[in-house]
Amino acid sequence: MLNSRYAPVIALAVLGIVLVAVLGWFLAIKPQFDERDSLKSQTATIRGNIDQVNMASAKIDEYAAQLQGDDSVAKEIALNAPSELDLPAFRARLWKAFNDTKIELVSYSQGGETLLPPLEVDPSALVASQVAALFQTGPVSAASSVVPDPAATAAATGTDGAADPTAVVGTDGWAPAVTAPTESTLASAQVFKVPFTLVVAGSPQETYDFLAFMSDPDQPVFEVEAITQTARPSGSGTIPGVSDAKDGDVSTTITGSLFVYNPTLELHDQELGKGAKTPGESAFHKPPNSPAQPGA
Repeated sequence: MLNSRYAPVIALAVLGIVLVAVLGWFLAIKPQFDERDSLKSQTATIRGNIDQVNMASAKIDEYAAQLQGDDSVAKEIALNAPSELDLPAFRARLWKAFNDTKIELVSYSQGGETLLPPLEVDPSALVASQVAALFQTGPVSAASSVVPDPAATAAATGTDGAADPTAVVGTDGWAPAVTAPTESTLASAQVFKVPFTLVVAGSPQETYDFLAFMSDPDQPVFEVEAITQTARPSGSGTIPGVSDAKDGDVSTTITGSLFVYNPTLELHDQELGKGAKTPGESAFHKPPNSPAQPGA
């Protein structure tokens, strides 16, 4: 009788306990588990980002060490495109080439300088792009529940609160401190070339040796742009100051240029109007039975 009389009450009490337990799970306990899982996920993300920051920092240190220790580019520019054109040194170099190769000079002339078009470099080829790429990942994932940084958010908006279209902002309010360049960069400007025209006479081997001498990588670059050769068989017309032609000889016109970078616009040629000074025998030595070359 008692069982039958109180059975509904007991059943309702048990049902109430079950409902309270279920509601307690969903309202109190499950959110704690969810928050724990979220914290675990954020912890893993942060640890991964710490590793990424450490690797990026090491990479930056590597770039800095390379930039500080590698001065080869500056040395190459100073050698091959100085700010001043040393004409006496270039003439001395030519005269040594004439002496060593036994080729003979017919004429020498210098043209006016020409400004070269600037060299454009694709942004992907710049080290700056590689460095900027290290900063494109935020400190936390966009899916996390971290509150946006007010400073980063303010930096990404204008003074009127409107979004700045040029700012790169993640969905969590984070903006990278460095962005990669997107447009081509001018790697060189104010580079001038100064053309020279040389006419030389001699055998093909002497001509080859002369060009090889002028291609010495330890000397300022002399860029040969055009070569024109004319045969000088035995008995061909004489050239004042040049030995008589032999079968197989050639007359070669060489057009080439020296380069100047960010010139000072000052010409330092202290030997203008003076006799050429060369060590030892002059390159313009008097060939047998021939008048002396002009300027010797």
